[in-house]
Amino acid sequence: MAAREPLSRVSSAGRAPERFSGGWGSRSLKELSGRLRWHNDETIVRSCPRAGSQPDLHPVQWLIIYLSTGLRLGVVNVARVVIHRACKRAGIYRWLLPPRKAVPLELRVDSLRDAAQPPVPWSDRSVLTEADELLTGRANYFSVHAHDIGNPPNWFLNPFQNKRHPQPALHWSEIADFSADVGDIKVVWEISRFSWAPVFARAWRISGDARYLSAMQLWMQDWWRCNPPNTGPNWMCGQETSIRLINALLALRMAGLEKNVGSGLVAFVEAHCRRVDLTTFYTVAQDNNHATSEAAGLFVGGTWLARHGEGELSVLRKHGGDMWGRHHSPKIFILGRLPQRDGWAR
Repeated sequence: MAAREPLSRVSSAGRAPERFSGGWGSRSLKELSGRLRWHNDETIVRSCPRAGSQPDLHPVQWLIIYLSTGLRLGVVNVARVVIHRACKRAGIYRWLLPPRKAVPLELRVDSLRDAAQPPVPWSDRSVLTEADELLTGRANYFSVHAHDIGNPPNWFLNPFQNKRHPQPALHWSEIADFSADVGDIKVVWEISRFSWAPVFARAWRISGDARYLSAMQLWMQDWWRCNPPNTGPNWMCGQETSIRLINALLALRMAGLEKNVGSGLVAFVEAHCRRVDLTTFYTVAQDNNHATSEAAGLFVGGTWLARHGEGELSVLRKHGGDMWGRHHSPKIFILGRLPQRDGWAR
């Protein structure tokens, strides 16, 4: 059988990428998912400005962008964006959700080190290679770009430009979306999505090697210490916060830690849910996949809190479920495709 051709990259001249060769049925779901993810992330990395506050456009071009975006979003959604930006500038978000001191996570992994682990259905040992790479302090950004980040990582680093975010101690609402000092903020956010957490959890369950369990504990605790609630750039985006929360809870469940719950972990989940919940009115204004991921984060986090004695916070689960029904279901086509519109700003 002929070798499959890889998905073509976007050229520096901006040439449109070629389509997949062959039919969809000829590729496994895992392969397609990986290649589509690479393509989307590679496009993001190449298209975002490397320096400067915003793209250097003529004022008329900016006016056209604002008008076209406003017409597409509608009057109500534009009003939500205006309110969101006013809340940031007036310090209302900081007042409603002030910085808090991080309570130690207390993941209590010691109880698992010598305990016999039941077999797991996901025994693909290739994950051990990725976990070993993480232990050396090297991680893949956007699935393809390998960079040295440390063990534990520097949570504020842009490894593409070797720049560290200069404002890790500010409230998230006081940090600009665009900064020449750090470059593309999505690069800083990438390692704080906790995509490494399920990797460590899987590696631990497959191999029984306590190094992976210890690394997951160390990285999660270090992140929480360096990124206390509502402080720093990694709290800026509700979608990133939701993805981090889902990955963290998934990893803890995979590792067998879902019942070893302390006050620090409850505070971790609650802080993430409250951050997401604060700006959902703005999230839906963007009319894109932010509403989907943030609804999922609220539902998952709210459900977890309700199951661990935080019944008064079950309203977060209800809010997430209602948000999913209102803003996700109408976007699903009959073939199961989810249309995507680019949000104007975070």
